[in-house]
Amino acid sequence: MVRIIQYRKLCNGCNACVELDPARWRISKSDGKSILVGGAENNGFTTLLASDGEYELSKLAEQRCSLKVIRVHKV
Repeated sequence: MVRIIQYRKLCNGCNACVELDPARWRISKSDGKSILVGGAENNGFTTLLASDGEYELSKLAEQRCSLKVIRVHKV
């Protein structure tokens, strides 16, 4: 399993995560920030447990995030 964590409040909507994995990330029409599709928000953090198959793309999204608000860990 892979845990993806996003601190959405600091997202600037650069779109890097969406370009890498549009099935997992979207840009919100209301505020222009990225949304972790399927994630649950709690205390400003959006978290998702995903399959191991999503690790590589998610790790790339973490690396390319301009503000480093995405974290990916194997669990």
